[in-house]
Amino acid sequence: MPMRSGAYTGTGQYFVRFRVGTPAQKFMLVADTGSDLTWVNCKYEERRKKKRKKRSGSGRKGKRVFEAGLSRSFHPIECSSAMCVTELPFSLTTCPVPTAPCAYDYGYSDGSTAQGFFAKESATIDLSNGHKKKLKGLVVGCTSSSVGSGFRSSDGVLGLGHSNISFAQKATSHFGGRFSYCLVDHLSPKNASAYLTFGPNFWLQPCARARPAL
Repeated sequence: MPMRSGAYTGTGQYFVRFRVGTPAQKFMLVADTGSDLTWVNCKYEERRKKKRKKRSGSGRKGKRVFEAGLSRSFHPIECSSAMCVTELPFSLTTCPVPTAPCAYDYGYSDGSTAQGFFAKESATIDLSNGHKKKLKGLVVGCTSSSVGSGFRSSDGVLGLGHSNISFAQKATSHFGGRFSYCLVDHLSPKNASAYLTFGPNFWLQPCARARPAL
């Protein structure tokens, strides 16, 4: 997965291109090895017959917004489910009806927060052989509101932490139990890319560091 410096945005972060949903919608996420939840700026309206909704690429203040209602693989996690109650970090106890989505107020060490609800969704990633693979059943956050300067230039966060809900854990379970990443110099131009790689072929990228999934 191509990864580039966010210096051109005035931040100290690295961004990863990410495709989520069926059909896939494209976003630019902050790569974060210190958190677990992968989330995107999101709007959700249940699919209705003979009704078309605007496509992704438009949203609040020019940001890309995931139109979850257009994705055939998007399934909200119910607030009454055992997963919501016992497994999902920062989930809220609010549950007006059993079928309501499992809401979160996700917090970060710098004080940033993201609010929305959890869902199961699919993501499409590029393989080193030029093919693509769809990862199904990912826990993804549909974020309707966020607070924090680190989110201003991105469409969300790619969670690469160690918990069972992180994108890293899901991806490594398919590709040999490890992932690696190569960081270009932070002051590199916008078109300079490194890679976030899943699987044993980390040697394909000379500056990559292998990190086992725990």
